Amino acid sequence: MRKSTLPLDEVSDIGIFFRIMAPLAKPAFVTIALFNAEPAWNGFIWALVATGSEQLRPLQFGLAAFAQSNSGSPQWPFIMAMSALATLPMILLFIFGQRYFIAGLATSRIKG
Repeated sequence: MRKSTLPLDEVSDIGIFFRIMAPLAKPAFVTIALFNAEPAWNGFIWALVATGSEQLRPLQFGLAAFAQSNSGSPQWPFIMAMSALATLPMILLFIFGQRYFIAGLATSRIKG
């Protein structure tokens, strides 16, 4: 074991991971989280399989049921309002993670 005066020489592997590797990989982690959160939020089939009652189903089921109303024509103002509510969490997630998302996409491009 060699002696050194650098502060990272006495840090364990886990410490090196959290001090060096994790901050560098944070944009990639946020980008992966955003890409995985969107299909989970808009998942229609899995929510249909996993829930047993209509009270537990997500907002997208209400939106689909509202669009197929028995009154003959869809009620477009209500459908648009529900669509705005359904997209609001994804928009907020992107706004708060935008800096990391753009950095993750920018660093993952192929340079040539």
